[in-house]
Amino acid sequence: MRLQGRSLVKTFLTLWLLVIIHKSLLLKVKRKSRTSLKPLENAKAMLLHMPDEVFARYMRPLIESHGWPFADINDLVHNTVWLRYFDGFSLKEIYEFRWHRIRLDVPIQSLHPRSRDVMEMMIDDHVNDNPTAIRRNVKNSKKRFFWHMESMQRTGKMIANPIVGTAPDGFHVLDGNHRLAACHVLTQSDTIPCDAWIGRPA
Repeated sequence: MRLQGRSLVKTFLTLWLLVIIHKSLLLKVKRKSRTSLKPLENAKAMLLHMPDEVFARYMRPLIESHGWPFADINDLVHNTVWLRYFDGFSLKEIYEFRWHRIRLDVPIQSLHPRSRDVMEMMIDDHVNDNPTAIRRNVKNSKKRFFWHMESMQRTGKMIANPIVGTAPDGFHVLDGNHRLAACHVLTQSDTIPCDAWIGRPA
């Protein structure tokens, strides 16, 4: 009986090791297949919860400019440009967002401090002509700002929905800083009315 018990334990351990090896091989194959995809295809396959419109407006231009260095949603964004473009969110957090397009009145004070600072710098730089980091770091920012302002004055709406991620520390503007800043100047209100794509944790 003792020998039979040892044999069963040995068989169980062998099967357990085979399962672990199989899972490890599958993960390697999965990572390899993803890295063999083109950057846009790779990102789209990974961010499977992201609506096509959000991906096209937010992700596609950035990937075309900076590439897509990730092979897995658990990869770190630190020391990449994506830390900035994800506004501090991890890749996994972006992946886990569930997106909804809704009408939203955005109180300025509900914005994440970083998004609020960007808006204030844009207005100070482009409207008040006080040079800020925006002038140095964001290409054609002033031209884009006034283009959106003129477009909203003419049509009464934004050309595209801002894309925002939610977190306990406020709304993170992922795409649409120029539109929101221009709208704020036009409305002269502490609340910005807009249709927006909102990403919320699952």
